[in-house]
Amino acid sequence: MAAPISEGTVPWPKADADRYTAAGYWAGRPLGDLLRESGDRTPDATALVDGDLRLTYTELADRADALALRLLDLGLAPGDRIVVQLANGWEFTVLTWACLRAGIVPVMALPAHRRLELAYLAAHSEAAAIAVPDRLRDFDHQALAHELGKEITGPGHVLVAGDDV
Repeated sequence: MAAPISEGTVPWPKADADRYTAAGYWAGRPLGDLLRESGDRTPDATALVDGDLRLTYTELADRADALALRLLDLGLAPGDRIVVQLANGWEFTVLTWACLRAGIVPVMALPAHRRLELAYLAAHSEAAAIAVPDRLRDFDHQALAHELGKEITGPGHVLVAGDDV
């Protein structure tokens, strides 16, 4: 299993951490829990708009929770890393919240990243999975992700979002 999330991180300066806590910005609670609470407070309010798709807070939280369970069913565990190379759409949002709910660390990659950057991120983070779009701007992200999965010790799972999976 990958190292704990906090291992190797640089903490915030104490003065800043104290100020953020005093202001109520930091509550010492998991970020993933805040989505569910938003759903409980305002279940029918719109949380996400992506083209014609509109999700309420409850719908977004339900999708994130369902995906979190699916990720755990795949064998990912809290503390594992997943390289996320999705465009800014509903799939990115749901996956990110799912990771936060399951304790899986999303390692963010840009859609423009290719083999060199993705291989580095996956290896350096000891990623257990990679999530990519099927195609984006005429580039086959899915094929590259499958190639990387064979070449490096990291991604054991390739998750693909899109119509041509």
